[in-house]
Amino acid sequence: MKSKFEPFAPKDFSPLLEKLKSMPESYFPSDQDLRPSMRGYAEIHKMYRSACFDGRRGPKVKMACNPSDATSLSGLDRLANNFTSEQSAFAHRHGIPANGFSTCIVDRARVEDHGSSGYFLLAETLDSSLRPTLIGPGFVETYSKGPVATVARLLPDDGKMAVQPLFTALAFREMASSLISTPLPELLKVPSPSFGFALICGAIEERLRRPSYGNRADYRSQFSANEEDDDTECWMPFSTGEGRSHILADFSLVSESIRAIHFIESQLCPSFSVVCDFEGFRKRFEVMLTRNPRNGLVTANVFNHDSR
Repeated sequence: MKSKFEPFAPKDFSPLLEKLKSMPESYFPSDQDLRPSMRGYAEIHKMYRSACFDGRRGPKVKMACNPSDATSLSGLDRLANNFTSEQSAFAHRHGIPANGFSTCIVDRARVEDHGSSGYFLLAETLDSSLRPTLIGPGFVETYSKGPVATVARLLPDDGKMAVQPLFTALAFREMASSLISTPLPELLKVPSPSFGFALICGAIEERLRRPSYGNRADYRSQFSANEEDDDTECWMPFSTGEGRSHILADFSLVSESIRAIHFIESQLCPSFSVVCDFEGFRKRFEVMLTRNPRNGLVTANVFNHDSR
């Protein structure tokens, strides 16, 4: 994993610069070895706006991009500083060098709703090969087929900050495919190379603490209803501010108990059978990964389990 985050080497760009100098100027170069460009950035920005509005509608709901008033600048700077600090803290914890990744703030906005305001920023974390990356508590995953980004939120009324990863359709399929093909011993490493595996552990931990949907049919109907509802809660607290992250409440406890994980089907969404040992009792959980196409939220939900 660490080989993906080697420090940037400026000398690697020298051959490309020399090659460009020798080429005639042209608006349509045909002889350059250009890397394939990712698709999905328009989708990222669409999901970002949806996440900012968070289901709020009406003439009194307004969005101001990159506001310049002192109050907004203070709130947005605080949000950006906390987010970049959190990314640096996770990277350091996972052994990633400080110059082996970069965090870019792509957009800043203020959303007003009936007199109250919320501050939002769109951020992208890149590895040293400039590939979109998610770095979090217990996981690091890079993507090559579709971009992923993160929207961060600050609500001045309660002072709470929260984050939400934004997954394009391509990135979601890539994440699911990687989860299916990665052997369990690799998934159990710290940090785990799979964001999807982190979600599954979080869903199992949530199921152990409180009941959830009883069967797959119940969950499918609930998921279909949520697709049409932008009010679904989709934010995760900053781990630095809340002490623990919703996404991986007890990641190590759950991951250490997993004995097997098998792919079941993907008719609607990828589903997995996960076998765990808890205090001498073996339990099997069926977990489904779903993506909300409006705001790019990916969640994992346990819709059935049995004990052995």
